[in-house]
Amino acid sequence: MNPGSVQATQHPRARRRGNTAEHFRLMADCAPVMIWVAGPEGKCVYFNRPWLEFTGRSPDAELGFRWTEGIHADDRERCLATYARAFQERIAFEIEYRLRRLDGQYRWLLNKGVPLVSEGTLSGFVGSCVDITDRMLAEQAARKREEDFKTLAENIPDVIARLDQDFRYLYVNRAFEQALGHRPEEVIGRHKDDLKLPEHIDAPLTQAVGRAFETAAEQRFKFQADSQGQRRHFVGRVIPEARAGAGVEAVLVIAYDVTARAREDEKRAELLARERSARADAETATLARDQFLAIVSHELRNPLAAISNSLQLL
Repeated sequence: MNPGSVQATQHPRARRRGNTAEHFRLMADCAPVMIWVAGPEGKCVYFNRPWLEFTGRSPDAELGFRWTEGIHADDRERCLATYARAFQERIAFEIEYRLRRLDGQYRWLLNKGVPLVSEGTLSGFVGSCVDITDRMLAEQAARKREEDFKTLAENIPDVIARLDQDFRYLYVNRAFEQALGHRPEEVIGRHKDDLKLPEHIDAPLTQAVGRAFETAAEQRFKFQADSQGQRRHFVGRVIPEARAGAGVEAVLVIAYDVTARAREDEKRAELLARERSARADAETATLARDQFLAIVSHELRNPLAAISNSLQLL
């Protein structure tokens, strides 16, 4: 075979490979994520423009294993162990770690890598990284709010519960046990009918919860419960928890112990009744007195008239 013809045959293939590599670099540089490529031994051979812009380092400063210099000290051992195991076992991996940005701030990245295997031979790995710091901070803030809510809910005298659309309890606080006699571990995850609450409690609660799911509006209810040997009075609110386009997913039930206020109202009502009774008695006594005086006046007037006439004759 003519050597020239071989050279002519290989040249287009080499050119195509070069074009393919160039197209990959162009696409990788325009990608909204950070992309890396590593050889079969684990050394990184390529980083795209978003990665280099993130770290602020030159390609030569990142190649090989030098990119690991930017990993947070607390995450480096864990990250490299996952990285090494993936290459050894030729398996995809996913890991979260902190990487130093060009401004010196550490940002949380989600790094996903997949092996490139052809005919049983590992030619390397390709991976992508996404900055998930904002998501991590949002999740931490959400966990903090949930912890704060539970701390508050577990240390207030008000009864707090959450129910889903199936009327299943998602959460109850310790005051639920004190008011209704059921421990949280006996309630959470169970349907309201399983608790068999007294009808005078279950009926207004069920009606208010049902209306909250139907109308997506806050509902009010009241009930009385026997606790610790005394009758306690409660007023409750059912607050719908809705998401945009998803309707009401759950409701928050808050019942306030208003026993002291109810007793004050009863005392005021009793005092008012006594005052009305005393006023009625006083009016009756005044009427009796007036009638008595009228009778006495009439009886006295008749004899005095006779005496007056006799005196005039004399």
